[in-house]
Amino acid sequence: MFTPFVSFSTATLYIAIRQFVTSSAVIQVEIASPGFVPPGGGNGALAYHGPAIQAAVAECNKIYLGIFHFTLTFAVRGFGEDVNDTSAALDNGADLLANWYWTRRRDPNGISVVISPGSYYFTDVHQLIGHWNIPCISTLSSTRSLYTLQPAPVMVVTSFVTPIVIGQVFAKLLSTFGWTTVFVVIDETSVPVYEGILLSLDLALRLSTSRTKIDLKKHRIASNKLPSFRVLLNQFRNSSRVMVYLGRAEQMRRLMIDAESLNMTKGEFVYICDEPYPFPKSYGIVKWFTADGKDNDMARSAFRSLLVVHPHAALNWSDPAIQSRVAKFRAGSRDLFNITVELFDQPVRDVISSYASVLMYAQASDNSKYSFDRNKYCATKLSRCAEGPE
Repeated sequence: MFTPFVSFSTATLYIAIRQFVTSSAVIQVEIASPGFVPPGGGNGALAYHGPAIQAAVAECNKIYLGIFHFTLTFAVRGFGEDVNDTSAALDNGADLLANWYWTRRRDPNGISVVISPGSYYFTDVHQLIGHWNIPCISTLSSTRSLYTLQPAPVMVVTSFVTPIVIGQVFAKLLSTFGWTTVFVVIDETSVPVYEGILLSLDLALRLSTSRTKIDLKKHRIASNKLPSFRVLLNQFRNSSRVMVYLGRAEQMRRLMIDAESLNMTKGEFVYICDEPYPFPKSYGIVKWFTADGKDNDMARSAFRSLLVVHPHAALNWSDPAIQSRVAKFRAGSRDLFNITVELFDQPVRDVISSYASVLMYAQASDNSKYSFDRNKYCATKLSRCAEGPE
């Protein structure tokens, strides 16, 4: 049997469940999953995540038969038109959620929860769920909510790739080695997660209590329009000795080869990049060699000056159980949305996070003890701990 997991091996999920239930009936739990469907719109597409969430709902209904009954609603249409990509989902996320809450909920007296890839502005959604008093879990996106009014329900992030954490790792790395002037390159033609990492790095440095002040010299590029990185590298040479590159892996390889040709990989300069995980479609794969052998000798030498920040690989992704599970998710894309998803396009780690998040919420709900006061019509707020499955 496939064993679900969370992206952080020692992570503990705390969920404050503030709902009321009766002790005699099956508890109705409705999951809303707002977002966009077309896979061309980004890794958060419900064409990828929807089948995983649906499969987890079916699994939970078997596990908690007679205790909970989970239902799922994809909130893909607001009060206006459907949304088709990440940008449109961000602009309309609160609208999608409000449309579901006010017009499409199956049981207004049941328990409601938002579980989705999180293609929305966290502050807007946090404000809504604060009024409705329901929890929210984002399985992909992770930004900081600016909604501060209390009491408010929790917003939990279970994503495999978490820019906030990656930014903190970069900040710790720079501080540990005492690198005070850092040349940061952000490739604007890469996926948005790199922009999130930069914002998180900025925030981590502002919040740092270290006496070492780090100056980030930011340079934005469109790598696919650059014939070479030599001009950028000369700017780097004249202003710093440490570069952080935030962009696709194959463009990082190009930069390292140009650095080798300029004799800038002999130990005087340090290059740092991030690999969220090996995924050719979105991030590429950080490696010095290519199958055609082009520039492999130069790249191999250059990569000795490269530090790679990446998640700890705690799971064998080629495991037959995982491959079988994600294959079923791809089949589910055809059944749910009439969309064919190929393995190359499927963000497997992100999709598994969506699957596991539903199971974790169900476990947290099952572990929670409710108190119900029919006269006061209120519930006791309890924070329950759900350990991520091993």
